[in-house]
Amino acid sequence: MWSRNTKSLLFRNWFRERVSRERYFQWLYIAVLCFLALLLARCSNKEEFTAPSKTQFFTQDYRPEKLDILWVIDDRSPMFRVRDHLIAQATQFFKRLDSIPAYYRMAFITADMQFSKGALKPAGNPVILTKDLGSLDERAAQFSAVISQVIINMSTGASDQGLAAAEAALKSSFVPQEDIPLVITFVSDSDDSSPQALQYYESVFLEIKKGHKELVKIYSVNYAETGTRCATEANADIDKGTFQDRYFQLAQNLGGVTADLCEPFANKIDLNGLSFGSPKMRFKLDQKPNKNSIIVKVSIGDKAFETKWKFDEQTNEIVFEIAPPEGSTIEVNYQL
Repeated sequence: MWSRNTKSLLFRNWFRERVSRERYFQWLYIAVLCFLALLLARCSNKEEFTAPSKTQFFTQDYRPEKLDILWVIDDRSPMFRVRDHLIAQATQFFKRLDSIPAYYRMAFITADMQFSKGALKPAGNPVILTKDLGSLDERAAQFSAVISQVIINMSTGASDQGLAAAEAALKSSFVPQEDIPLVITFVSDSDDSSPQALQYYESVFLEIKKGHKELVKIYSVNYAETGTRCATEANADIDKGTFQDRYFQLAQNLGGVTADLCEPFANKIDLNGLSFGSPKMRFKLDQKPNKNSIIVKVSIGDKAFETKWKFDEQTNEIVFEIAPPEGSTIEVNYQL
């Protein structure tokens, strides 16, 4: 028989062992909970701090994606004699222009600096045509309607100042978009008599495009030296000794094209210049990337091309050492 003291000692030992086991399991349970909580927290943080990614696609196309097009039309009375001819030819020319870019803005002004001073036409209801207006036939019909309203205007100045009018429009009523090619088409039967020298206007149009000559194209439809006289039939500017041929000269100086006003000119204006001579080397990203995450792939169909490029942080552009080939797709993957 155990004495009372022995029983008491055995009970205390048993109680301590039981409490220890329960405390051990309690601590083990708490440790497991903490581990699970930490694991969930780490997973949550991983999802929270994983930067979203983006993929952009570009197409290497020598043609511009967008254009700004300004028509400068002599609206004095002699032009009424060739009104139908000009509407028909200009509309055909418009259809050729329409096929080039994916998008354009097209506005109209007159060569009048006495009243209009570069204001968009038609007066009171100016129109800026864009490519998202219906079908090609619908756009051509609207273009034709605008031209027919612009060609003749009884409230216009006596002199043709198309270069000054274009400068005024491009600085106020039709400000060109940045880095988008600008096309200016002058239609007249006379010489330009704007107040500044021709070189001044040439520098103005270049300055608007930050000196990038490839972003400016001039088309001039006027009297050719050996052509007929269909608008001003007598005493035309071109037949005077003071004729400077400023519209044709501007087109030639800025790599554009000239055409005879009295001939079917729509299909004779060479639009190859709108390829702008060289492929694109720079492709701007929509958002700021983590520059270390950028992956660039260049391909045509299943054929991939090895390319060297760098990222310009200031302009947010991918810049190639050698331009990707025409028709290629440039795929850019990056994390934000």
